[in-house]
Parts: sequence; C-alpha cells; structure tokens
Amino acid sequence: MFSVAVIGYLLGNIQTGYILTRLTRKGDIHRKNSGKAGAPNTVVTPGWKYNLVTLFINAIKATSAVYISNFLYPDETVLAFFAGIMAVLGDIYPAVIKFKGGKGIAPLLGVLLGFDIRLALLLVIIGGAAVIISNYVMLGNVVIVVLLPIFLFYYGYSTPVILMSMSISILAIWKHRINFQRLVSGEEETFRSLFKTKK
Repeated sequence: MFSVAVIGYLLGNIQTGYILTRLTRKGDIHRKNSGKAGAPNTVVTPGWKYNLVTLFINAIKATSAVYISNFLYPDETVLAFFAGIMAVLGDIYPAVIKFKGGKGIAPLLGVLLGFDIRLALLLVIIGGAAVIISNYVMLGNVVIVVLLPIFLFYYGYSTPVILMSMSISILAIWKHRINFQRLVSGEEETFRSLFKTKK
C-alpha cells in the first residue's frame, strides 16, 4: 500500500499547468484568476491550447497510478482507487510547488478512466452539460464531484471506495470556495468569455 501511495502522490506532483505557463513565459499561474495551477487557469494564462494539454496530462497521471497499482497488486480494487486518489492529492497539494496545486478535477476523472471508463464518460457528459447550461466551469466541476460518490454507490462499489470518493469530493468542493465567492460577486470568469479572449 505504501508503495502505490508514494507512486500516486509523485505522479500527482507533475504540475502541467505550472510548467507550461513557465515555458511560455506567461508569468506565474498562481497570480491569475483563481490562483490555482489546474487546467481551467491555463486558459486564462497561456491559452486554451495549453489547457487541453494540461487536462490530458493531469488526467493521465492519475490513470497511470491506477494502472501501476493494478500491475503491482492485481484484483485489488480498493488499492487501485487509493493509488488514484493519492495522485489527486498530489495534484492538489504538490510538494514541488509549495503545495499550491489545482483542484483535482482532471486527475479525479483520470482515476475513473483507469477504474471505470463508463462512469468517467457519464460524469464528463453530465459535467460538460452543466458547464454549457450554466456557462461556468466551476459549476460543472461541482456537479461531477457531487455525483461521483452517488454513482459509485449506485453501481455497487465497496464502502472504502465510496468513502474515499466522498472525502475527495468534499475536499474538491472546498477548494472551489474562492470560485463560489467570485460567482456571488459576479467576478467569476464565464466559460465562453475564456475562449473569446484566448487563442
């Protein structure tokens, strides 16, 4: 268990948004918009093309943690999910940049890609619809993390998996607290405005 926890956390420490922002010389991603190093903030900083790269890599690093766990410990479903969750925690609290990471949404979906692709696709579709309807990325994120433990329960996953999903969902919602404040004050960037200003 310790080995997959370490592997997962280290993979989560790969901070794609931060690296791309530095490489493109667009300043410090922590000083832009929400102040997080996640994929949505790369639209505001280096641009939406880099956002897609960040989304992909942030998801794949968590998927890799699940696959590595399955390789080392076959048929250990709870352990595989735990390895993925550690990658999410590594993304949110990366030691490499003073524990100032993203909100963990892309890697959380990456966990599901390696764990249950049908659930990952379902949440992406529902979350995407929420973004389009509301015009706010953060609301789509919140919908995803709220539905995650509910769907895991519905599909009959074990209690440890459901409890881990509930814990990471609560953390993800708490990490969106600044976005909620910006939404109430009318300062939160809309989904469409992000793509009008960045190429």
